Amino acid sequence: MGIMSKQELILIGITIVLATIVIIVINIQMKKTKPALKRTKKEKMNIAIYHVLQKNRFTKSYIAKLTKRLGLLSVYTKEEIQNGVTKYTKRLFYLVVITFVVGCLVFDDIVTVLICLVASYIYISTAIERTIEATTIVVYRQLKLAIASIRIEYKKMNHDVILALENAKYGNRIAPIMNNFKQILSRSKGEDALTEFYEKVPFKQIQTLAMICYNINNSGDEFDENNNSIFDEAMLIMNNDINQKIEEINYERVRFGRLENLTLVGLIVPIIIKYVISYIMPAAAVLYRSIVGLLIQDSIFVISIYAYHTVAHAHIQTLLVYDDRIGIINY
Repeated sequence: MGIMSKQELILIGITIVLATIVIIVINIQMKKTKPALKRTKKEKMNIAIYHVLQKNRFTKSYIAKLTKRLGLLSVYTKEEIQNGVTKYTKRLFYLVVITFVVGCLVFDDIVTVLICLVASYIYISTAIERTIEATTIVVYRQLKLAIASIRIEYKKMNHDVILALENAKYGNRIAPIMNNFKQILSRSKGEDALTEFYEKVPFKQIQTLAMICYNINNSGDEFDENNNSIFDEAMLIMNNDINQKIEEINYERVRFGRLENLTLVGLIVPIIIKYVISYIMPAAAVLYRSIVGLLIQDSIFVISIYAYHTVAHAHIQTLLVYDDRIGIINY
């Protein structure tokens, strides 16, 4: 079976799994004593691991991509991003190891085992994207509540933007961002500070909120014949936009989630058929284990993996990548 025999592959896999189990058991035991101190040590260890992975030529590309992905949310500190990247990478490692061992036990050829490893990588990467998507929804909802609170405080404070921002209520994820922005409004070189804020906070809706507040604070508000202010109308438009974003994400999650489950059938059915045929018709099992049978099986696996990846990333990949604001917003 290629360079290494099946027995050698199984031995290597079992060794890695045993080492992983030992590490997990040690971590569980240490969590039982001094949880706060352990949490601090674990965070420091994760950050140290992050820097090692960042410098490794085999992992630095993946680490950079995941770091950028988490940074797009604008709600994590540098340390939180490094911790998150390390934790996600650990999950990927554990799943790949488990998949390798199971693949060696179930299949007889190295090609199928490698296909299974690719499948596990795609699956855990998609799971990570789902976690990021869930955090994105939290940010949207907290931003929606923040906008409603700012509108109320703006009217209470006699149309004073700074006081409205000071008295508004914010969720835990966006509170640090809003605190940083409030300081910008009182600076002498506000435009430069606002540009720096945009660079640090790439979340477009938060950028739009900051720009509206900055412009109204500098230029003043205007009112129509019905005494409706430009600021209030802008907040209503932003609120509607965020509602639409949340509805789109939830709708696509339900819609594509069903298709994802359907594509995974192609990874399970061939394995079931293999053992059913081996049990019922031992003679036919020989054909299944032939080169033609393996090619058909691997082709089904590859098609299923490709379908799963395509469906799962149909909308996630563009969730926070592009700037969808209307052109006039940028002027």
